[in-house]
Amino acid sequence: MAESTPRSSDNVPWATEWAWFAAWAGFGCLVSLAATSLFIALAPFFAAAAIAVAPPAIRRNAFGLLVGAAYIPLWVAWVNRQGPGIVRWHTAMSSGWQTASNPKPWLVAGVTMIAVGVAGQLLLHRLVRRRSA
Repeated sequence: MAESTPRSSDNVPWATEWAWFAAWAGFGCLVSLAATSLFIALAPFFAAAAIAVAPPAIRRNAFGLLVGAAYIPLWVAWVNRQGPGIVRWHTAMSSGWQTASNPKPWLVAGVTMIAVGVAGQLLLHRLVRRRSA
């Protein structure tokens, strides 16, 4: 029986795969920021279109989108880190009170998104390497 040779897209170096993962994470951050401000209806289509037109070797690192999208819940958790409840703030020129929400659900959502994205990337990396071996 003839041995199957791995395709060239399966021989992508480890550092290159993680670089593409980081690029997808940056794109996911941009898409999530766009979804919160301007293009809320178009953001998922931008992400789907980017995944669809990417070559397979780059597409398999698209779990980075989920990691990048974790920026929003982590930022909300950071802003509300003194909550829940009414929080007093002050600067050199002014002071006041504001209501802060509970940061824990936002933190859990952000950390979960990062964990699922990294775990998916590692699992897919392992499956591709096992298949090509």
